[in-house]
Amino acid sequence: MGVAVVLLVACGDPDAGAGAPPATGDTSGADQASTSAGGVSGPGTSHGEGENGDGPDTTVTGNSEDGDTTGTDGDLPLPLDRLRVIFSGHSLMDVSVPTIREIAQNQGDDLRDIYQSIPGSPIRVRTRGGDPVDDNSWGGYAEGTNGVNLIDEIRNPTLLPAGEVYDTLVITDRHDLLGVVQYESTASLLRHFHDRMLEGNLDAQTYFYHSWLDVDKTDPQLWMDYERDTLMAWECVSTKVNLTLEADGLPMIVRTIPAGWALTNLVEAALAGSIPGLSGSQQEILDAIFSDDVHLTPLGSHYVGAFTYASIFHKFPEGADIPDGVAAWTSQALLAMAWEQVEAYAARADGGVHAMEACRDHVSENVCPTFWGAMQGQPGNVAGCQGFFGDGDAAGNPFRWPDPDLMVWPAP
Repeated sequence: MGVAVVLLVACGDPDAGAGAPPATGDTSGADQASTSAGGVSGPGTSHGEGENGDGPDTTVTGNSEDGDTTGTDGDLPLPLDRLRVIFSGHSLMDVSVPTIREIAQNQGDDLRDIYQSIPGSPIRVRTRGGDPVDDNSWGGYAEGTNGVNLIDEIRNPTLLPAGEVYDTLVITDRHDLLGVVQYESTASLLRHFHDRMLEGNLDAQTYFYHSWLDVDKTDPQLWMDYERDTLMAWECVSTKVNLTLEADGLPMIVRTIPAGWALTNLVEAALAGSIPGLSGSQQEILDAIFSDDVHLTPLGSHYVGAFTYASIFHKFPEGADIPDGVAAWTSQALLAMAWEQVEAYAARADGGVHAMEACRDHVSENVCPTFWGAMQGQPGNVAGCQGFFGDGDAAGNPFRWPDPDLMVWPAP
């Protein structure tokens, strides 16, 4: 098993600026990283910008007109036992990283990682930085890492053994995706971060991690329905990035980790009495999974971390340390369910890949009303949301291809 290296971690508040138009981003409380022990080789550079994603082990074929794409049925890729990972996120990814490290260590995997975590941050804050007007400093890459500048570290690793490079980026955006994808350049900045990975390793892959909104514990079905609907929006961001990669002659290697979707399935199973050791009233069951309305308890983190581990290592998440207060058979059930969810997602016929027209229609018809209405309590914004995302000619609409307004940020 690999040796633990340096680094850092921090929690964040994913609710900062939820659903809001242009925000400056909270960079206070930046933080940490840590490492357990993985690698690949092959330096390279890239340019351009964009957005895309597909489910595990899928193929995307871009069409000339509307980013019409075809996903193929696919099984999981071959299991891995070595990764060099950059994690970039906030508190809803904080729950996964420690469990990923535990499982890797206990399985004997060779994992080394850096975790960039900034409370409540969109990708914009972790790339361009806290000032949305400053387009060129890219100071955000050095935030949330205890002084490690990710641009320099990815290009010329100093925290890995000699000759090794980073091969995997796991990154999330703020959990109010419809707000950030419209106002915070999610797709183009996701491509920008992926391009930094390509500068260090042309074979690098990126996973876009589906974060979740707050759950109303009196009506969890509304939250479950919303997160299942909004998963396609996260996948559409990944798909758009892949289309831009294809246009630049690069592999379409951005995939989605449907963590929020997997969490809804845990909640549904728990409420149905299908998880050993999870029983009681609806409130009691939800309190066993969520420490508040959005952050997870050790039990919830155990499950989501195991799901994320299995998503990037492509194998059963055996060996996670059992949290205090969680029975062994409950842990076993959670790990088994996490693996089943990874397999189920990989087997989906669409592969998490969608035509841009389908993305516009789905977001406009199914996500805008619930996001702005029931989830955000701002029904007056529904019509504007539908008008923007449903219009294939709307300037700045991220879900169109070809995209005459594609934002191509300069390389730092």
